Amino acid sequence: PRASVHVHPFGSIGRGIASKRRSFDTDGVEGTAAVVPLPAVRHPDVSVLRQEARSALTRAEWLAAESRWQDCVDVLARIRVPATSAPDLALRLLHCEAWARMYLGETESADALCERARAIAEGERFDDTDRAEALFRLGACRLKASRIGNAVALFSEALRLTQAGGPRRD
Repeated sequence: PRASVHVHPFGSIGRGIASKRRSFDTDGVEGTAAVVPLPAVRHPDVSVLRQEARSALTRAEWLAAESRWQDCVDVLARIRVPATSAPDLALRLLHCEAWARMYLGETESADALCERARAIAEGERFDDTDRAEALFRLGACRLKASRIGNAVALFSEALRLTQAGGPRRD
């Protein structure tokens, strides 16, 4: 069967838009779709992905402790952790990468990462100690960027949360 389609080519404004009819072979279109084999849908094993991310993150944290900032960032670049399904890992990753970037002098990137970490730490899965750490790290980035007043306010709020927070949930 053949179908017809209206095609409106662009014409000059004075002449208006002309209308033409073109036809195409619908059997040919349907036939090509039937020939393409689709792979079976496989969902990745989330526990394996989490373990790989946790392992790489542990390596990155070790590199940060050794002040190997660029190596740390390179390892973190290969990790993908969704904040919705693994917020604990996402928070650790953001803290680690922000700290490394801050020491590399990439203060704007570090600040943005700290802001994302602060937003995640506000979630109900985290306690005041987690929020205080996020604020402290954000304050450190702001201090490094010479935003002294803002850094002091963030440090003060982090201290207040730590004192009021109670025992840490781990």
